[in-house]
Amino acid sequence: MLDLVRLSFTDTRARTAWRYAYTLESYRGVLGDPAFPGMVAVTLVFSATSVTLQMGMGLAIAILLRRRAAPSRAGLTLIARVAVVSAWIIPACSWASSGGSCSSRTARGS
Repeated sequence: MLDLVRLSFTDTRARTAWRYAYTLESYRGVLGDPAFPGMVAVTLVFSATSVTLQMGMGLAIAILLRRRAAPSRAGLTLIARVAVVSAWIIPACSWASSGGSCSSRTARGS
């Protein structure tokens, strides 16, 4: 991460065909833009709302799955558990289809 900040101040005009300088002037331009505070506010509201809703829905699903299911609802509980676990496994398996290994990817926890 620190390397990205260092690179953001690098003048690339002398080294590449793409003539753009990522310098302090770039930061001044972004921070001085009149629309910048509005963009930050929208980002913060979106992030707070998204995290709150995801945590709330996750807690609700966890509470519902934790309850002891009546025999008539056992199938529904199984379907819900499979859906929740699938959301965690499918990205790793799609990574595996592009050349990785599904078992090694999930074993590392990523």
